[in-house]
Amino acid sequence: MKLMEPINGVRWGVHLSFLSPDLAEFVGTLGFHWLFLDAQRTPLDPKLCRDLVRAADVANLFSVVRVAKVSAREIESYLDAGVLGIIAPNVSSAADARALVAAVKFSPEGTRGAAFRSRSAGYGLTQSPADYCAAANRATFTAALIESKTGLDELESIAAVPGLNYLSIGANDLALSLGISAGAADARVRAILDETHSRIKALNKPQIAVVGDAEQARSAIAAGATLVAVSDAALLASSARSLLQSMRA
Repeated sequence: MKLMEPINGVRWGVHLSFLSPDLAEFVGTLGFHWLFLDAQRTPLDPKLCRDLVRAADVANLFSVVRVAKVSAREIESYLDAGVLGIIAPNVSSAADARALVAAVKFSPEGTRGAAFRSRSAGYGLTQSPADYCAAANRATFTAALIESKTGLDELESIAAVPGLNYLSIGANDLALSLGISAGAADARVRAILDETHSRIKALNKPQIAVVGDAEQARSAIAAGATLVAVSDAALLASSARSLLQSMRA
């Protein structure tokens, strides 16, 4: 698969909440770079994931899945379907980050189980097991989602884990963990996010962000995000509202 070049250093993705292979192929044809699939907040399972990733592959999109938890069995099922990136929710310690890396990488970098006839391995038809393991370890990547005060307190130790490639901040869940129901809109949360983004930039660790519009995207990039996904629902809502408003004018 030939990946398209980033735009101004950023690879733009779509957070897919409408789990349609046609939509996945459509956004790739539009020119997006990657697909954010969510096994925590949408009814995604490995079987449906295979169909979505297959459609994404056709349109030169790479796929990333947020898993529901750091479970080797769950993570391996998505990797075997052809997903390249795994985002783990609520990473609160270096031990959590190490468990994530171990589940994603083959030995000697991790403990991912052998599946040499999986879809991601070309069904065992295109390369030796050793070559596949080496190629998979080069291609796959990991991201830790920080969503609690404990995660914030352990940020530097989490970021230092070998094989952890990206950080991401779950602003709304973080706010709830702090007893703030207003989410990222609350000034106290914004102050914490600004401080946290500064800490992450100081660590030279790139970030993943999900945004709803261009203004949020610019803010995420300024904070250090290099993988930025926009919600398909936000794209549809924005375009539909703009059309309806223009027709009513």
